[in-house]
Amino acid sequence: MRPSVAYTFLIFLWTSSRAVHSFSARSLTHITHQRLAHQEAWGGLSDALQSAGEAISSAAHDVVGSVTDSAAKALLGDRAVDKFELPPPSIRQINIQVVTCVGALLAVLGMGYAADVLFPAKKVLTRPSYTCMAMLLSSYAILVPGLVSNLFEFLLGVQMLGINVLLTEVDGEPGPIAESTFGLVHLLCQTGGYVGAVLVVIYAMVIPSVKLVALIVAEMWRDSEDPRQVQKSKRFIQVVQFISKWACPDMFAYILLLYLFRHLDGSGGIVVAPARLGIGFACFSIFCVFSTFSTLMIQVPETSDEVSEEIARPMVARWFGTENIQLVTAALTILFLILFGMGLAMPVMILYLDSNLLLQPRGPLDPSMKPIIDTLHIEDLVNSEVTIFSATSALAAYIASGELNDIFAVVMLTVFVMALPIANMFCLLGGAWHLRSKEPDTAAAWQFLRHSKWLKHISMLDVFIMGIIVVTAAGSAYSQQGVLFGVMVGLWILLLAEATHYFTHYQVHDVYNFLEKREIEVPASKVPAFTEGLDKVRAFEQSWSNESAPGTSQLLESSSPSASLPHVADGEKTQAGGEEPSRNSQRRVDLKAYVQKMYFALLREGLEPNEAAALAIRQAAQVDVQRDTQTATPSAIALPAPPPPLAGSQRCSSTAQKLKQSQQKPGECQEEVTVSA
Repeated sequence: MRPSVAYTFLIFLWTSSRAVHSFSARSLTHITHQRLAHQEAWGGLSDALQSAGEAISSAAHDVVGSVTDSAAKALLGDRAVDKFELPPPSIRQINIQVVTCVGALLAVLGMGYAADVLFPAKKVLTRPSYTCMAMLLSSYAILVPGLVSNLFEFLLGVQMLGINVLLTEVDGEPGPIAESTFGLVHLLCQTGGYVGAVLVVIYAMVIPSVKLVALIVAEMWRDSEDPRQVQKSKRFIQVVQFISKWACPDMFAYILLLYLFRHLDGSGGIVVAPARLGIGFACFSIFCVFSTFSTLMIQVPETSDEVSEEIARPMVARWFGTENIQLVTAALTILFLILFGMGLAMPVMILYLDSNLLLQPRGPLDPSMKPIIDTLHIEDLVNSEVTIFSATSALAAYIASGELNDIFAVVMLTVFVMALPIANMFCLLGGAWHLRSKEPDTAAAWQFLRHSKWLKHISMLDVFIMGIIVVTAAGSAYSQQGVLFGVMVGLWILLLAEATHYFTHYQVHDVYNFLEKREIEVPASKVPAFTEGLDKVRAFEQSWSNESAPGTSQLLESSSPSASLPHVADGEKTQAGGEEPSRNSQRRVDLKAYVQKMYFALLREGLEPNEAAALAIRQAAQVDVQRDTQTATPSAIALPAPPPPLAGSQRCSSTAQKLKQSQQKPGECQEEVTVSA
């Protein structure tokens, strides 16, 4: 039988079944109502006639329907299915797996916390805590099932001519599509989606691997005797903290896919598209969140050279002045909120179906069915746009179905994509408020900006935008199924909002760092003295780079003839009780950083370079003695935060007076060293 004749016969059978069912039901109901107008005349015969009418109608429909189903299976093969349903595991089984993973992770975290409580004496202060290491290692352990297990399952079908036609296929066989990360990469390579494959590999595999290797190397070099390795350790940890959240774009991609397919499935048309998130999504989500938080818990080693880095005046300070930073930040915050609100309400992504891809040779249906497909207007029914507001509200409603993965999806969108960027902008606004005057309160500003650093690392609007790009690039894997993806204008609005977020964040933090570490302008007449004082500070640092450095006490004594400095023992002795060598190494790094900070702080307050060097070294030595007696540590003693000095002014430094311990005569003042502000 020719295909066109066969499909015509199939349409005839479907039409006949509908006609028989409609005619039998209407005629029998009409006759029955006429003859049973008077219930008392017929008695119990009315029920018998009504049952007979329903039986005849049902039998006629079943006979014609059976013939139709048989003909459909003969013509469409396995694409004609009784009903659309996803394969096991069920939702209940997936929920059990999710609870098991979360419970195991919490158990490991509990053991790490217990280790911190029971064994605090064996911990080096700057080393990651047991809780941090437990969170990091358990998140990487759960990443493995996240890569190999099913992330997302869906099928796509249509109901036409009374037949359920399955459109999706796997390896040429009709059936639901279940994708893991590895499976998606393989499928993308097979279908020519190399850009999507590269993006998925980078974000899901390369970045987690780089994070782990960099952290291992950083911890190996943290307590190195070589300052260059300590500096590299610091840079590695900072890079890991910056890129940690960038393992998450794939997660947001599947959240959007879930919404798009469920939106199609619930639209009530002829298109059916059931979808759900698998256990792989839960594992990968847990890894993304917990690995990001664990890396932020790792303390960055402090190095002495960081305080001497020259910091250029930020662009906002050059254009508007530091005293107007709060007005600029307020304007940028308003701009961000406007763009962000528009981006949330506008479509950012679209899913649509090309009906021509359903026809042979690229699709499952015979070309003779094109007129029928055109009359169904499948393209108009399938096209689905997504906004963040609609996706979030719809996913929140899906929680009622009992899927725990939907909770992960809603939390990621509402908290990490929507709430945290807004919170960070207001933290930046609060910090800028305290930096606005000519004498900024940097200590108060830091109370806002230290939270801002955390919020920037865990806010994921930028990652969400990249997730849309990833799912669009990876959508080529489903083009043979007739499913196509595209981006819409809302994505570019969100990109502008995030660019505003980035610019505001780094400008406010740069202004803060600039005010904290202002570049010192030394007059030409004082350059030799400044160089000599800086050499003394660096010589003091170098003496702490060697545990057996001879002559440390002579260096300290010669640095200030008028000051009687405390003696620092040649070489560091291991304390009673067996202090770890790595603790001594960190102690040296702390002292080296402390003495430079104090030196430049005293210069800004107006002391002569030689005198500032002597007092900075003296204070560092005193702090070390206090540390030995466990009364203070360099990291625990806050450096004085002097107000910005005015060039050419004559005043006495309260901090310098305090450190000199009444060695200077009352009323004697030092010439001010200018500060570029």
